[in-house]
Amino acid sequence: MTLSFESAIVRIHNADASIVGTGFLVSGRHIFTCAHVVACALDIPEDAAEPPEGTLELDFPLLAAGQMLSARVCHWHPSVDVAGLQLLGWAPPGAEPVRLVTTDDDLWGHPFRAFGFPLGYDEGVWASGVIRGRRADDWVQTEDVKQTGYLVKPGFSGGPVWDEMLKGVVGMVVAADTDERTKAAFLLPSDLLARAWPEQIQASSPPPVEEEAPAAEITGGVRIGDVAGGISGTTIAGRDARVGREPRRRQYPRGTGMTSGRVQLSALRELLVEGFSESELHDLCFLELDIDYESLPGQGKAGKARELIAYLKRRSRIEELIEVGQQQRPDLSWQTVF
Repeated sequence: MTLSFESAIVRIHNADASIVGTGFLVSGRHIFTCAHVVACALDIPEDAAEPPEGTLELDFPLLAAGQMLSARVCHWHPSVDVAGLQLLGWAPPGAEPVRLVTTDDDLWGHPFRAFGFPLGYDEGVWASGVIRGRRADDWVQTEDVKQTGYLVKPGFSGGPVWDEMLKGVVGMVVAADTDERTKAAFLLPSDLLARAWPEQIQASSPPPVEEEAPAAEITGGVRIGDVAGGISGTTIAGRDARVGREPRRRQYPRGTGMTSGRVQLSALRELLVEGFSESELHDLCFLELDIDYESLPGQGKAGKARELIAYLKRRSRIEELIEVGQQQRPDLSWQTVF
């Protein structure tokens, strides 16, 4: 069973052959990953409304490392950070789809494992820990409880989270706390994944913990489950760093919580509102941050500034905003935001 899980893991590259994240096979030709991993691979905005064109290169590192395959985006749901890929061909022999499982039971304390490609580890590393509970936005928290070993961090994004008790994949890695001392990460649970891509992806209930799942449930991929409803069009609000590797973007110190690292977000918002005219803020967004100011939610300059900060914080780009802001208006009191 573990072998099928490992053989489903894919390693996603960008045009420069750098590794940008992870994904996993869910049918003979379809792959789940994060929208922000795809955006990094194709060098497009993470919130692009239309499904991106172009092809991605990937391989199955634990099954056929270096055997590069092409895939295209066939499902695009950036508001919940979900993307579906379709292989332009077939997966290598031995590749088996994962079994997504959903359950109404509390997953608290269930041991998990995940595989990813943090910077400097192109061959991949394993991380493990325990699952905790859901947040208000339905992300599920995990924790690394080991004294030593790897933890989920940049490079794990889009990878499957294997529940050792349920013997199936209970979600996809999407974010992590950027303070490694916290050792916490977050996954999109299988029920959310199934509703995000109902045309292709469905989920099953787990087998009893004390029993092995029937072979047909594993080799056949996911089964039809009783998953109802749809995904809200609103963006999942998080205070956590995306965990896809982003080699094209300059890296800044990161942080989480009510501040980003040492950044006081309320002071930053006040500085933007009081120190920039609306046209200056518009130009800063468009010319420096590649963001359409007019498409930001919120009314007026104050509302737009608030949403801009929230948008960039979800993508761990607050320090980038501060840097370009200082370049545009060095006369302002930027020390007040630290």
